Amino acid sequence: MPPKQHKEKKKKKKKSTPEDDLDEPYHRWLDETYYIARTHREHAAAVHMKFINTAIKACTTAIVPYNEMLLLTTGIPTCETEVVPMVSVPSIIRSLGFNPTTKQLMQIGWITALVKEPPAEFLSDVLSRTLWESENENKLKRCMLMTHIDFESCDLLTSRKKLENVGLQLLQTGSFVFDPSQVPRVFLPAVDLLRRVPVVVQRSDADTLDKVFETIWAAANTCERGTGGIRQMNIAALHKTLTTAMRSHRKTSETMEEPSLTKVEMESLLSFVCGEGGNVDEDTFALTAV
Repeated sequence: MPPKQHKEKKKKKKKSTPEDDLDEPYHRWLDETYYIARTHREHAAAVHMKFINTAIKACTTAIVPYNEMLLLTTGIPTCETEVVPMVSVPSIIRSLGFNPTTKQLMQIGWITALVKEPPAEFLSDVLSRTLWESENENKLKRCMLMTHIDFESCDLLTSRKKLENVGLQLLQTGSFVFDPSQVPRVFLPAVDLLRRVPVVVQRSDADTLDKVFETIWAAANTCERGTGGIRQMNIAALHKTLTTAMRSHRKTSETMEEPSLTKVEMESLLSFVCGEGGNVDEDTFALTAV
């Protein structure tokens, strides 16, 4: 009788765990195709980290109210070591040269937030747990919708290490990875139907700023050219244009994602950009937008 053929044992596929880097095959392919020396990558990362640290400092420890808050608050880690106030996150991301939407800021907040586990009694009390989750979700939204830094309005904290990681991804690739598996338990109901995806964030480049100025320039309709060919915009015309745009924005606010400026915020902007003679120079406008 012919010898029996041994059946080859099929190797079981290794199940991926949440800790696995799902982007590793892609990163490996990039390394093999477009090789960049490790020293060059380390140097680039160091330069980017310098930008990130400067942005974090400018939006936290460089602000007097933040230091006053630290003096009055005990038991929280310092910004330099572990945490960053969540309310500073939008300003930090924008300081890196990006123009994120509210949805993208919420995604960053979800994956970087530091939130305590719910009290033990909430685990068996569905209503109390739901209210607690809703309260924290509203806090996060309040942080991300603010157009200025107010430490008293939101007490949520974000992991500095996770925020730095998001900043590095943005500076290196212009995007970050939103992974629902990294979201704290309190925000899981909000991300229940979301998947792991790369999120591309728009950069606040010079072309975008030029288009914004050209649009306002055309709408204001009462503009002048200053000495040396520098265009100037009449502050009264700018006020009228912004006011009209805000009224139109409020009428369609239900379908728009981004909030319009409040009256106080608009007055503050106009006061800041207004130069001598009640005009706004084109370069001043661009600098303010940055």
